[in-house]
Amino acid sequence: DIDGAPAGFLGVGKAINEWLNLELNAKGHSFDLGSGNGDWDQWGATLDGLIFFSRDPKFSPYAVVGAGMMRSDTPADNGDGPIAEAGLGFMHTVNDAGDTLRAEVRHRWDFTNLNTPGGKQNHNDWVMMVGVTIPLGKRAEAPAPMAVAMAEPAPTPAPPPAPVTE
Repeated sequence: DIDGAPAGFLGVGKAINEWLNLELNAKGHSFDLGSGNGDWDQWGATLDGLIFFSRDPKFSPYAVVGAGMMRSDTPADNGDGPIAEAGLGFMHTVNDAGDTLRAEVRHRWDFTNLNTPGGKQNHNDWVMMVGVTIPLGKRAEAPAPMAVAMAEPAPTPAPPPAPVTE
């Protein structure tokens, strides 16, 4: 049992379509093992898919699934191993530039198989994140207005012929 600790998370991603974003994320944290036992450091990267239920700027809920690799360093053992993550989150757009508040909860399965006092084992933990998503690059522009063809004015009719007088 290890208490939670602050962590860092940095990612880049792209909206693929109306319901899917793909992200490449780097993450890491350091846990104090307490009682002079040192620290447990973890650093890794995942490729994540965010599946949106709605793209409403006020509230965009999504499910997230990801997989990647994690490096774990403890005073007793070190190792690299695959990880898998799944969770739920939401985004809320806060300004016209597209900056969004983001919050999510994930469950992480860590298959590093480290030596612990109980023997070699994999680890599972919950990850709760709050952050800001900032769009990079040029935003899609609205299409230019289409030119409206003006109709040629109707020709003015020729004046009636002058009456014949003798």
